[in-house]
Parts: sequence; C-alpha cells; structure tokens
Amino acid sequence: MPVHGTPDAHPVSAGAVGASRLRTASLVVVAVALALPAVVLFVGSLRPPDSPPLRRPELLPSDAGFDSYREAFHLVDLARQLTNSVVVALIATPLAVGCASLAGFVIARAPRSIARFLIGLAVIGMVVPTTALLIGRFGVYRELGVLDTMVPLIAPALFGVNALSVLLFAWSFSMLPRSVFDVAELESVSPWRAWFGIALPMARPMTIAVGTLAFAATWSDFLNPLVFVTSNEKFTVPLGLRSLQLVGGEDVSVVLAGCVVATAPVVIVFAIAQRWLFASLRGAES
Repeated sequence: MPVHGTPDAHPVSAGAVGASRLRTASLVVVAVALALPAVVLFVGSLRPPDSPPLRRPELLPSDAGFDSYREAFHLVDLARQLTNSVVVALIATPLAVGCASLAGFVIARAPRSIARFLIGLAVIGMVVPTTALLIGRFGVYRELGVLDTMVPLIAPALFGVNALSVLLFAWSFSMLPRSVFDVAELESVSPWRAWFGIALPMARPMTIAVGTLAFAATWSDFLNPLVFVTSNEKFTVPLGLRSLQLVGGEDVSVVLAGCVVATAPVVIVFAIAQRWLFASLRGAES
C-alpha cells in the first residue's frame, strides 16, 4: 500500500546530495586556485641559482634541488631575521588577542550610548592611515629610548594590532547570553574574571581567528621595522626579503626560496588554526 509523501523523500534526498557535491566541488576549485601560486612559488625555488628564465611552465625542474635556499641564507642573515620575527610574533600575538578581547568586552558590556561612541572611535581608527601616525610614534619612541629595538614592533599589539580585531571581539561577546554575565555579577565575579574566565572561553573560535590574523599581520609587517629599526641584527623577515631582492634580485630562484621561507610559518599557523577553529565550532554545536 503506497504511503503518502514517500515519493517526495527521494527528490529531497537527491537534491541534498547534489548540493553537497556542488559545495565540495566548489571548495576543491577554490583550494586549487589558492594553492596554485604557492606550488608555483615552491617549484620555482627548487631551480638552481643563476638559472635562465623559463620559457614554459614545468611541474618539476629536471635539476631540482635546495641550492637556492642555501644561497638565500648565505646572501642575507635569514636565520637571525627568522628568529627576530618569531620572537616578535610570539610576544605580540597573545598581547594583541588579550588587548583586543578586553577592549571588545568593554564595548559589549557598556551601555548602548557608550558602546556606540567606542565603536565610532574604533571605526575612526580603521580609517586613519598608519603612515599618518609614524612621525608622532617616532617621536614618542625616541623620547622613550626604544628606537632600534623590538619594542616599536610589539607596541601595535597594545591596540590589538588593528581596530578590526576589537570590533570582531565586541561583536562576538555581544552574541553571548547576557544571563551568563548577569549571574556572574550576582555571584560577585569581578569584570576581570568575567572577561578571562567566562567570555574568552565562550568566544574561543573568535579568539583563534583573531590570533591567527594578528600573527599574520605581525609576521608580514614591513613598515614598522623599516621606520624604527636600523641595525641589521634587528631586521625581521620582511626586511630580509627586501635585502635579498636588492642583493640577488636577478637570481629569481634565490628570491623565490626566500619567499618560501618567509611564507611557510604563516601557512603552518593557518593550517593549525584551521583545525583548532573547526574543532571549536564542532564542540560549540554539540
């Protein structure tokens, strides 16, 4: 005996399968499009130094090797520059996450009029060009005696690296149930404990995302080291790549090898953060 509604179940199931396959195919296309430049960069870095320009693309050079990497580390002190960048990023990233999340928590918990005013200030901070603040910052750092140190490279983390991080945290905290904080206030939980012990753990996906963006922004920062650092011993990776381009700019494979060395840490951090982010989202949904 036929059951009413049964025939409609198969088309819905088939449509869902088709949509899933379409999403998967779209993700594959996007992944290939994003990975292709990285593959070309890596393959080009495997060519020997002083190689003539390619007339046509090749999947793998016949004389592939890592001589270009050795030459890149020989021409400039990439090892020291990598160390400097790692030190700056390891200090600046958690500092940026902490400051941005604290500012976002204040905005989310403030009365509506004050929150709007603070959001307006954050938006203005996003609009003001970074170069417009360089002269004032240079004077402040000179008076403090911290020029040509790591301090000017870490200092932007005190403002969350950029105002967008603050706004992202403010939005994330505003989505949390207010009843949780009301109960915490009745239990005489201090605002500091409410921020660190309640808000941050509940906004873990946003914390991972902002931390990843802060790491990438700090690692790729070229302007601050260029203006505030003068000693070669204090150079970070972006300045090292610029020096490598000036010294061996005609040797494309060596420059590409330096680019791979500079890009690899960011790719690794993004890959790890992606796994943490998906794990956090699955935990939030369960």
